[in-house]
Amino acid sequence: MTLPLGSTSSISLDSMSPTPVNPLQPPKSGKKVSFNNDVWVLPLRRNSDEDVRQIWYGASELFAFRREGRDIALSFRKGLVPASPGQYRGFENTAPNRQQQRHLSIRCTLSAHRKGLNTEDTASVAKMCNEWSTELAFFQACHDYFDIYQPHLTCMIPDISSIPGPQYPSAWVQESAAKNMRRVNLREDQSCRRVRQRIS
Repeated sequence: MTLPLGSTSSISLDSMSPTPVNPLQPPKSGKKVSFNNDVWVLPLRRNSDEDVRQIWYGASELFAFRREGRDIALSFRKGLVPASPGQYRGFENTAPNRQQQRHLSIRCTLSAHRKGLNTEDTASVAKMCNEWSTELAFFQACHDYFDIYQPHLTCMIPDISSIPGPQYPSAWVQESAAKNMRRVNLREDQSCRRVRQRIS
């Protein structure tokens, strides 16, 4: 667009923009994304057999670790006194009380399912059975942490042996199973009544 000489007219940029400019908003920066055509690929160096042996454990070392773990778990089940306080750390789930609780929890959950409890009630039974293990694992983790980082605070955490044993919801299972059977019998009775009404 050209203007005649000597003309003092001017054209504002606002009138040329398709959308009005808000003076309160900061101007947008003209950022854009572009990709470089050159691709850089880092060379992959193949490690030698000696480097591999230095990076990770060998087969004989892994076998020794497994054998040592089995020996520690077996001595823990027998209740032997460890040579060092942290020798059994990580093997607490192999303790006799933990193993017994695990088997009883599974049996209680299966019993609830056999008695006719629905999926939600069976899941509630499993959750109640596992609450003791969850609480015990939490306190064990606290003991492990404070034994390493803040030993002077370990005495403030309840001892594992002082935590009461698990409570199994056997009475609750019996009551829920009885309620479930009553609901099933009620549905069957109602369906029989509908059939009799249709026949009559």
